[in-house]
Amino acid sequence: MKRTRGIFRGKCCAAKLRLGGGFWTEAQAERVAGIERAETLGTNRAEVVNTFMSQLKNTVQRHHENNKDDEQLYNRVRALLSGAPNSNPLASVLDRDYMRTLESAERERYVFNLSAKVQHCIERFNYEQELDIKAL
Repeated sequence: MKRTRGIFRGKCCAAKLRLGGGFWTEAQAERVAGIERAETLGTNRAEVVNTFMSQLKNTVQRHHENNKDDEQLYNRVRALLSGAPNSNPLASVLDRDYMRTLESAERERYVFNLSAKVQHCIERFNYEQELDIKAL
């Protein structure tokens, strides 16, 4: 119970920081700018709003759930995919020296966990490329 309370408290503190730090004011300004840009380009307004809300949800989750190691992994995968889109990022980020020290079951767990993280990074990269996040 105590751990659950700590996690809940951490989420509450993060929400309070977003409220006081102007996060939502900036998000509102970005949403309005995106809608105006969509109207000038002739795209569907509802689609832009749904995409923006999905992007905002992912941003909030990333700020709360990711740690520095996950961001470093994402930056490595992004660099690999930007340079050679057909490369295998999982093979590039595997720590082979660390894998040699593991037992068979631990090695499989390490590869599966890393594979899930790399897949998430690839999806995030594709999503950001599709929406051209830097332009928003």
